[in-house]
Amino acid sequence: MGLKRISDVRQVDRRAFLTRFGKTAQEVFELIEGADPFPQPYQGIESIVVERVYDEPVTHSDQIAFLVQSLSYELVDQLNRRHALARELRIFIKLNTAERRYRTWQMREMDAKSISQRIRWQLSAWLREQAVNTQDHETFDVGIVELALGAYDLYPFGTVQDFLWGGDDTYYRDVQRAVERVRSLLGQTSVKQGVYYGGRYPRDTYKYVQWGADVKESAPEKWESQLPHPWPTIMLEKPEKIQPKDAYGHECLVTSDGVLFCQEHCEKIDSVIVRYHDEEHRIIKISGPWIQTEGWWTSEKNYHRAWLQCVSARSAFLIFREQEQWWIEGIYQ
Repeated sequence: MGLKRISDVRQVDRRAFLTRFGKTAQEVFELIEGADPFPQPYQGIESIVVERVYDEPVTHSDQIAFLVQSLSYELVDQLNRRHALARELRIFIKLNTAERRYRTWQMREMDAKSISQRIRWQLSAWLREQAVNTQDHETFDVGIVELALGAYDLYPFGTVQDFLWGGDDTYYRDVQRAVERVRSLLGQTSVKQGVYYGGRYPRDTYKYVQWGADVKESAPEKWESQLPHPWPTIMLEKPEKIQPKDAYGHECLVTSDGVLFCQEHCEKIDSVIVRYHDEEHRIIKISGPWIQTEGWWTSEKNYHRAWLQCVSARSAFLIFREQEQWWIEGIYQ
């Protein structure tokens, strides 16, 4: 590693060093600090909880920040003393309105700064919400009378190895903090993430699940009869109706064999015009049609679609025809 002096070791990020080298790293730091390098080993306990009960309700944000920081450092200190990490962080509060609230997070790391920041955001959101609910018929300030932080599903240092440098740790922490900020304001289910499941066309390929959910992505293999790539970079929230027409204003149709033809049975379609959002796009290149039929054996869930990739001078679209109606599915950029 090129670390020749004690001062060089001190410059290394402590959390990353511990994550990478586990118990050995802990012993190195304890030797540097003059502590006992051979403390009691991890005892295999399942949880650590630190809590406070207050005689007077805590109502002000600066008080909350101080108390949360104190509890966070105490929790992390107890974890370090036991050479343990945790997969879950749980907060519990009791308000002076007698209401009780709790929340659990899946944790990738346990450092006091990120814990206190996360808890502070959540407490502020809870107090604001409770204040709005009680302001019409109560005269006292809503505050916290009991607060507890818990680390659960513990495991010893060194059993999960991570990169010392590089990787996506910094990026992941920034994203996670932003997500938790939004969740504390809008609720636990307010942030979604896309997960690859696979499918024959774009809308079926990814599904939205709650951020942080433990899901297993499908292997990125090509599906049988999958719509040819490239796929749109922008998917509309819902398909929108359009009317592709030829140069004479006749609606374009598709035969069951995948042949584009004119509604008025013109001999040849020289050009196609797609009107979308009050703008006319003269199509200069078309790929397709590709015919997809699914669920033909049942009348409940079946469809017959004809897909087209259409390119104009300004944009490109993925469109399809189903049940005598044209739809735009996505836009290429």
